[in-house]
Amino acid sequence: MRSKNDKITNGMIDNDSLKSPFAILENEQLSSVIFVQNYLQLDFDGNRLTCFRWPIVVVKGLFYSFDEPGFRDKLCEVISRKVTQTLFTEHIVLKIYFDDDSQIQLDLKIGPNEKIHEVGTFTDINKNWSFF
Repeated sequence: MRSKNDKITNGMIDNDSLKSPFAILENEQLSSVIFVQNYLQLDFDGNRLTCFRWPIVVVKGLFYSFDEPGFRDKLCEVISRKVTQTLFTEHIVLKIYFDDDSQIQLDLKIGPNEKIHEVGTFTDINKNWSFF
């Protein structure tokens, strides 16, 4: 993931820029879920994750995909839950864990035949942004 704050010295990315920007979400609540025509925005008390691919929601051990009944309801059930941990593996997955053991998982792999160039964007409360 590259952000506007990446520092490149002699062709190498500064180690500080490799820290996951999603750590800022820990102890924040999912405050809103915004469904737009073909994408989703998740707001965490001012930190906004925009997903151009639909995530998977895990509630009570059950997985819900966008094309399944109950997906929207289960995603909205996570509103007001606090984030306990984030796991970000570049080009693989972003997992957001909540205090009730629910999760939001966003697949970050882009296949060779896909027409998207980025899976999402993230803007934190300090107006730092990243795309992935």
